[in-house]
Amino acid sequence: MAVAKKKTPTKTKTVAQLKKEAAEKRRVAKRKVDLLKFDKVMNSIEWGSSLRKSLDINDLKKDMFYSLCDSDESLAERYMRACEERQEFLFDELLDIADESTLDNKKIKSRSGADIEVLDKEYVMRSALRIETRKWALSKMNPKKYGDRIEVDGKTTHVIEME
Repeated sequence: MAVAKKKTPTKTKTVAQLKKEAAEKRRVAKRKVDLLKFDKVMNSIEWGSSLRKSLDINDLKKDMFYSLCDSDESLAERYMRACEERQEFLFDELLDIADESTLDNKKIKSRSGADIEVLDKEYVMRSALRIETRKWALSKMNPKKYGDRIEVDGKTTHVIEME
């Protein structure tokens, strides 16, 4: 015996409802894309890039970035962690630059035609500039941890003269 299937009534949607659903799907898809870009921006920052450079590389608008951070506390916390990672990365770079000495000397030909090794002042000065730039940037990013410490001595002597 064959059983007849009951037809369920189909609900027809209005054009406005269809447009609204399509707009919502586009909004959700755009947010997914923006979150993927956000993740790439965070990775770039963790490896030492600035926010501006990271946003440019990953084609994410600055206002969208801040909108994502404002709308989701976990994203804002991720950004803060990425900034802390960037500080550690820059600090490690300071040590690497300071320790790198293989390019400090260069070979030149002497008047007699012999190869002699001399100090490459340009390379050494550029390395010093790279170190100072990173030190300055770190002192601005986190002055408590990387800033110059100024000690204030509370011992003062005041002399009062009376006539």
